[in-house]
Amino acid sequence: MRAAGGGELRLGKKVETFTATEVADDDKPPLLRAYLKRWKAEVGVFFKGVGPGSSDEELRRIAPDHPVFRITVES
Repeated sequence: MRAAGGGELRLGKKVETFTATEVADDDKPPLLRAYLKRWKAEVGVFFKGVGPGSSDEELRRIAPDHPVFRITVES
């Protein structure tokens, strides 16, 4: 995603083009926290003991290992 910077979402014959902008590590803690609140049971093993109740500092520490992208659908 980093290299491509975007792509296409396809559902049947419908195609939507999108751009993807990487989120800075310092901006990831609330996003990682929300993700872990919903999916920790399935993906927690990949987060080195960090969970939704972890501090922002702990989430920032692991942020470089977890790419996050802001998706914008083009009209």
